[in-house]
Order: sequence, then C-alpha cells, then structure tokens
Amino acid sequence: MSSPAKFRKTVLTSVTLSETIPIDIWLEKYSGRTEASECEDIFVPMSGVYVSNLPKLTVILNPDGSIWMHGSLYLLSRALDYNPIVPESIDSIARDLVHFRKTLEEHDLDYLDFPLNLFRRPTYAYSALLKEKTKRKSSADVEKRQLSSMRGFYKWMKKNDPDFRPQFPTWIDQIRHVSYLDDGGNTVWKEIITDDLRIKHAGSVDLGTINDGGKLRPLLPHEVESVLRALANNGNVEMMLIFAIALTSGARIQTILTMRVGDICVREYESTRLIPTKCGGGSLIDTKKNKSITIFIPLWLHKRLGVYVRSKRYLDRLSRSGYESNKQSYVFLTTSAKPYYISRLDPNYATTPEAINGGSVRTYLMGLKSKILEAEGKTIDFSFHDLRATFGMGLLNELMEQVNDGERTLSSALNYVKRRMCHSRLETTMNYFKHYEDAGAAYDAQVTYEKHVESIMYGKE
Repeated sequence: MSSPAKFRKTVLTSVTLSETIPIDIWLEKYSGRTEASECEDIFVPMSGVYVSNLPKLTVILNPDGSIWMHGSLYLLSRALDYNPIVPESIDSIARDLVHFRKTLEEHDLDYLDFPLNLFRRPTYAYSALLKEKTKRKSSADVEKRQLSSMRGFYKWMKKNDPDFRPQFPTWIDQIRHVSYLDDGGNTVWKEIITDDLRIKHAGSVDLGTINDGGKLRPLLPHEVESVLRALANNGNVEMMLIFAIALTSGARIQTILTMRVGDICVREYESTRLIPTKCGGGSLIDTKKNKSITIFIPLWLHKRLGVYVRSKRYLDRLSRSGYESNKQSYVFLTTSAKPYYISRLDPNYATTPEAINGGSVRTYLMGLKSKILEAEGKTIDFSFHDLRATFGMGLLNELMEQVNDGERTLSSALNYVKRRMCHSRLETTMNYFKHYEDAGAAYDAQVTYEKHVESIMYGKE
C-alpha cells in the first residue's frame, strides 16, 4: 500500500523573476499554476526589490503537488531581502515550515484560522506540541528553531498579505531584559521583545560540552590520538588533510572544503609558523553567513597541501572535474571528481538542485568511528564540528600556561582566542574559558598538540 502524500520541499534552479506585484494580485493571477515546473518563470520579488534571477529557489509543495504559495513566497522574500540569508538557512526554514504544516494537518488545524479557543490557534497549538516534545529531551534547540521559523512566517504574513487579519491574536508580545559581555568583558543589558509562545527549557547541564553555534564536545588527548591513528592507518590523503586543517585551525567544514589552490600555492614558501588565509566576504572560500574572517594554518600543513595539489592523484581528479586548472580550483575533490562542498560562488551552483555540503566527509567520519571501535574496542562519539572545539581548547590551554606564568593577561588571552576562533562576541569565547576552569588541565597546549598531529599522521618527529 502506498504511503499518503505529504508536505515537502523542492528546489527550483535558475529561476527568472517577473515584475514586482502585490501578493494578493500574485495569488489571484497565478493560482491556476500548480506544478513547480510551471512556476519557474513567474515567482516575483516583494517590496520593490529588483533582481532578475535567482540561482536557486526553495519552495514548499502541498500533498497534491501544488505549491504552497504563502510559505514559498515567504522563502522568496528571505532570499531577496536587503540582507539575504544564505541558501542553507532558507533550506532549514523550509524544513521547519514543512514540519509546521504536517503537524497542523495531523491535528486538523488551519494555518489561517485563529479562533477564540487559544489552543485551536495554529501558533499556540504548535508551540504547545513542541513544548511537550522537549520534556523528553535534554535540549530544546531544534524546537526553538522550529518555533522561530513559524514566527518569522507569520510576521511576514501580517506585513505582506492584506487578507490575513486574524480574528484573535497570533501571540502576545512581551518585553525582557537580557545581559551579555561586550568585547571588553563588561556586562551590558539590552531590551528584547519576545512573546508568550517562548519555549522555556533549562535542559541538562553537560560539563563536557561548549556552546559555540551548537553544543560542541572537545576531544580529549587520548581520543584525538585514536582519531589520528585511524586516519593514518586508513591512508585517505584528502581526509587526513581535511581533518588536520580542522584540528589545527578551528575552521568550519564549509571553509575547509571550499579552499582554493591559489590560497595554498602562493603561501607555502612563507617563513612564519602560522599562515593567514582570508575567507568569506569577497573571497572564494565559504564561511558561515559569508562572514569575513581570517583563519591561520600551520606552515607545515600548508607545505603538505602544496605537495598534494601538485600530486598525480589530485591532478587526475581535477582533469575529470570539468573545472579549469587555475588558482580558483578547489583543493578538495572526491573520487568522482566533484567538490566535497559546492561554493555559493561556484558557476555550477545554480544548476545543482541538491546541496553538496560535506556529506561525504560526514559519511567517512562514521566509518572512521567504526574503525576505531574495531581496532581499539572503544567508542568515540564525536562530530566533525567537535574538532573546532578541540582546537579551541588546545589554543586556550596554551595561552593559559602563559597567563599562569605571568607572561600574558587573561584579557589578552581571551581576545586572542576570540580572533583565532572568529567569534563575533566575547561571550562565546568565555564558554571555552568556563570549560577550561572545569577540565582545562585535561587538554594539551596547542603547539604540543599541532606537533602531535603532524607526528602521528605523517610520521614526523
């Protein structure tokens, strides 16, 4: 028996946008077009934004295959905003809204109907169901994000659809005051507007994790050694280099996998221990939210990368990739000669409907953990992103030795870690310091740790 049709998302590529027209006219004018393929030429920008085309557009489909117009137009508006969010974030919002519509359908609720009964209103009902889910979980991060995506959708509806006038409130706004640390370490208070849908969830206190764009767990030295030995024994050259960059620079997966040959070959003859590489902004290297940052990679690793991009193994992959051989070529290509992570500036990005975002590395990591279990009889549970926290703790441990010896102030140490980790706020860096206070002595200093990485992976003493 076939499964019932469901709400789902899909991606249109190379979308051509027509003239700017109000949403109510748009819905009336194009209501007859239901298939996604019929709409590639008629999606329209909102609020007088002048854009002729989009490389990709995520839309949400109803169970019958027609486009859910309100949700899809909201996603379009986010893509065409004055400060547009990255496609990965739009994709995440789309998944959340699909979950929202599925949940309402399961409970026979209409997303446009706001009756007197509080818990028949879609916003309150969805919030209550999410809160119930968090009672069985140690973290509410996913549910909070889903609720935020729903809020954003309804805020857009109120502003853009003249026919959307709920009979009763979608939610009640509330004012709160929160504190944070500025770059000088001073406590600053600010006023924020929240609402009565808010999910309050203390969660369990996990002394083994650090909050840095998610809960990260720094690997302990004996765990790092097991990972390095498994990498060396496996002998996958690309993965050895990718993991080494993560462990010695703290770079995120999209940054590592979109590095270009020109970032390597012009820098490997410098004499400083750490080689700076500019990423994000106007560079070809992707970063989170396209933020302009500078990462620092050890000179010995730059030299290894330089050898690799001249190797027969790499040049064979590049020759089969369809990309030109120049300074803009990806450093890392798969065995099938495709990028491990396709950059938003890649000319093929517009014609690639499904995201190529490091899935091969994550799959490899799962196999690597199985190899460690097989070889050593122990399980090491970690994600690739945890390597970033591992680097951060090693760096902080090195600087705290200088602080304890009176060679550096604590403020100087924390601000240096902030710069190297590319944190926007000192408050995030302080999470590493709090972890150091709990378990800092368990981690190796970064210089010692870098030598250990080189020694085990490449046999250099």
